[in-house]
Amino acid sequence: MAKVGIKGIKLYGYHGFFKEESIIGAWFIYDVEVKYELDLENLNDSLQKVIDYGEIYEIVKAVNYKPKKLIETLAFEIKNEVIKKFGQIDVKIRVTKPNPPLGGDVGATFFEC
Repeated sequence: MAKVGIKGIKLYGYHGFFKEESIIGAWFIYDVEVKYELDLENLNDSLQKVIDYGEIYEIVKAVNYKPKKLIETLAFEIKNEVIKKFGQIDVKIRVTKPNPPLGGDVGATFFEC
């Protein structure tokens, strides 16, 4: 079993339950981890035989630009798009929202699936 991932993809987005969040926007941080079967015997130093994390980045970026009310929705949409692209693989997504507008000093909220 092989594992590839990207941590700390920081993108600006207009996600949130409150109206102000969809106007002002905020930074979101994405972590993606993919586990899959890798045939090491036929690995020929080509992206064709592995999960290309550049393509994962492009999926995260595309989903981020479509405003959502919930970070849970963002995570599930990213997960579904990665699976659609690469097949039935094990995907873990974490969406972190730094400094959420909760009326207090909160470092971040996150959702992982």
